[in-house]
Amino acid sequence: MQDYYILRLHKDLRIALEKERNRLYALCGDRSLLVWEPCIILGPGSDQAAHIIPSPPLPVIVSGTARYTNGILHLPLADSTALDRTRESLQTSWPIHGIFLGTVDIEYERAELALRSLSFAVMETTGSSWRIGRERRLHSDIYR
Repeated sequence: MQDYYILRLHKDLRIALEKERNRLYALCGDRSLLVWEPCIILGPGSDQAAHIIPSPPLPVIVSGTARYTNGILHLPLADSTALDRTRESLQTSWPIHGIFLGTVDIEYERAELALRSLSFAVMETTGSSWRIGRERRLHSDIYR
């Protein structure tokens, strides 16, 4: 079992991306499009997460053209440094900066996204399933 720190997308966006990934699965048949929910993976989790997790500057702009990097299909963030403070506070890293879609190399385009609502969670994975732990709110600098 592996735990990952993630940023969860707003429910409506998760549902919309799931529908799009189901359509892509129907076209190519790659099961990686169905494995995990669309989210921003921050990196591998540990036993202790930071108490205060800084939010990336909102809105986070996401490109509509998918990119295949390091074996991962994702929608990249316009600013690849947007997650740096969040990852640093959690002492983790991940090779991509964007919304996880799967591990298949296919072409995919959609409208650009502006993420205005994100929450922190731990995604617990096994070989064939995943589960999202309790969500936590992110802390913005405007509250300090």
